[in-house]
Amino acid sequence: MNLETKVRERWPGTILVEVKGRLDERTTESFAGILAEHVTPAIHYLTLDLSALEYLNSVCIRQLLLCRKELEIRGGKLLLAGPSPGIRRVIDVVNLVPASDIFDSTAEAEAHLEKAREASSTTIARCLGHANELGRFSP
Repeated sequence: MNLETKVRERWPGTILVEVKGRLDERTTESFAGILAEHVTPAIHYLTLDLSALEYLNSVCIRQLLLCRKELEIRGGKLLLAGPSPGIRRVIDVVNLVPASDIFDSTAEAEAHLEKAREASSTTIARCLGHANELGRFSP
């Protein structure tokens, strides 16, 4: 089976990539191209929907580790949603992402991101309010 992907922007700086098929020696290059095209400096959060992924090889694992590192440098994260038990074992063995960044579904991953966005917005608003009170910031 060939690799099929669908990329959707969920919120500014956040994308969801649905992956269907096999990430193997035949699809590695095209998957790397998809990551390079869509994981731009403006992207901080990438959720991979792995629910239809059948196989994951070591070269693609390396690409995902590099992608995770790039996102973390920007203060972002790589989230994984819906991996099969076999794919999940591989993810756990290589420590691709922390267990807290693996979700049973994209809905769970997106709910997690929404909570993080709300908390971040609240923190920013609180900091700006304190800065205004101190006379250090005025829009």
